[in-house]
Amino acid sequence: MYSFTTWSKRQVNPDLGQCLFSFVLIADTHVDRENLPSSSPFPINELCNGRTRYCIADIGELSREMGSLAPKFTVHLGDLTHPVPSMAAYSTAVEDFRNITTELKMPLYLVPGNHDVGDKPVDWAPAGVVRERFLTAWNRNFGSHYQSFSHGGVKFVLLNAQIINSGLELEHQQRTWFESTLKTADGERIMLLLHYPPYLYTEDEAENYDNLAIPGRTWLLDLSEKYNVEALFAGHVHHFWYNRYKSMDCYLLPSTSFTRQDYSEMFRAAPSEQMADGRNDSAKVGYFVVLVYENGHVCHFRSTKGSTLQPAEEISESRKTSQVIPLHPREAKMNRVGFDMRHPWAEVVEIAPSGALDEFSRKRVRNDYPLFALWQMGTGLMRIPTSDLEDSQTVARMQALQELGHTFVITSDGVPDAKTLACLTRCKDLVRRWEIAIPIAKIDELKDSLQLFKSETRLPIYLSKLRMKSDRVKDGEPYYHQISHGFSVADEDEINTLLNYSGQRRLFEGAVFRIARTECVSKSLTEVEAICERLGVGASVTMFMADPNPAKHRCDDHDTAYRIAESMFSAASLGKVELIVDTFI
Repeated sequence: MYSFTTWSKRQVNPDLGQCLFSFVLIADTHVDRENLPSSSPFPINELCNGRTRYCIADIGELSREMGSLAPKFTVHLGDLTHPVPSMAAYSTAVEDFRNITTELKMPLYLVPGNHDVGDKPVDWAPAGVVRERFLTAWNRNFGSHYQSFSHGGVKFVLLNAQIINSGLELEHQQRTWFESTLKTADGERIMLLLHYPPYLYTEDEAENYDNLAIPGRTWLLDLSEKYNVEALFAGHVHHFWYNRYKSMDCYLLPSTSFTRQDYSEMFRAAPSEQMADGRNDSAKVGYFVVLVYENGHVCHFRSTKGSTLQPAEEISESRKTSQVIPLHPREAKMNRVGFDMRHPWAEVVEIAPSGALDEFSRKRVRNDYPLFALWQMGTGLMRIPTSDLEDSQTVARMQALQELGHTFVITSDGVPDAKTLACLTRCKDLVRRWEIAIPIAKIDELKDSLQLFKSETRLPIYLSKLRMKSDRVKDGEPYYHQISHGFSVADEDEINTLLNYSGQRRLFEGAVFRIARTECVSKSLTEVEAICERLGVGASVTMFMADPNPAKHRCDDHDTAYRIAESMFSAASLGKVELIVDTFI
């Protein structure tokens, strides 16, 4: 749920303990020469300096907003500049990066990226691979290639990912140092920061431009598991992904400056003209603020929306980023508002070779932006169909997200078959409740199978009315050729009769209600809450965002946002009702 108060007064899940401190992560600024032609052929790159300048200023605004929780330091995950060390523009870009980041009023730690020291060692890389001359330039301009520091009981370990698998002497030195650093952490929690991510989708995937090759990848992951690394943060890809390797949270960060156009293939809608073929998806541009608690950590994304600042310009009052403070699923003790995930929420997509970065093979990635949007909405409650439980990769994803505080409601229709019951039984520890929609006339057919299921799983079951044509005629509704389910507030007597019939109260812990787009949200939720109090049951309320008339489109974004905000406020004040917004996308 959202917190509509200050950072320090948010009501956070007490299981996390006290917030110890926070820090900022930025990635892939790609600063170029100020007021000179960009070294990139893409016009969007001309905005990188202004966007980096805005990001630095916004971190200052964030610090003021967070008060006592203000970030203590910032880590840059690499690709400080766009010109690589072999280019004449490099030294000027380095100086401009220094000038821009001087305005940051906290310690800044730097991780080298491939634009800073050269690409990882591959023959097909379009730019120069890592080499001694580039490494010397980094050392001269920015200092050590690898380092560690401690803060608040956490050891932060920064690596040069580009030299992994290179065979250079510096790689050998870094390996020895890294293993020794992990071994001597002496009870500190460990967080690992580097530019290249170990992998994008699976730990055994083939090498591509955006991951580490084996054996270096295996070496890094094995040590991370052995020494119980809590979190890994990487850049390079200019997009968000979350993976969980064993017990380690792995975050791939968006850029502060632009998105990678090759990954626009993940989305089902083509990028608009303003998005510059996918390189300027400005809603996805920004940085992370990480809150470290006694018993875990939480990442919040701070969107800068592609805003820019000119030299010596300050953020005006009208341009300051106004963002509601969310509670991450890990921070929320109980999610009472969730979303129906009708659309794929963990979809795996094959990215076509673009020629610029990968040419000879496709790479598989998962679209994690539905997850990203849920975090920004401040909820981890997701309703999914039982068919999702039949896919082993989806189940594995549910297990990973459960560790982050996500909860899952399963929905199905009709009398369940043996396959459905087996899936639910196998995944019972991942499921908060099961919502089953059925014609009321067939409810007797449920009893035997549900009684056996209940005895084996103890999983709460909520009953939803699958509304037939005759129900609509009786309720005076026009007939539309579409499925309709859920009780209305006028069905209280029917629900009471069903629950008291032949011991069915023992089968169902609650009922599923519906609120049409044309109904008042707060009034309907209050009425449902009263029904629950009288009947002694729980309620799941589906709030439909589509119009009851399937031919009528609701395209008013402000009205939609207002309705969801109203529902969140209303649901937060009630004790027995959970709200599912249908649909998320």
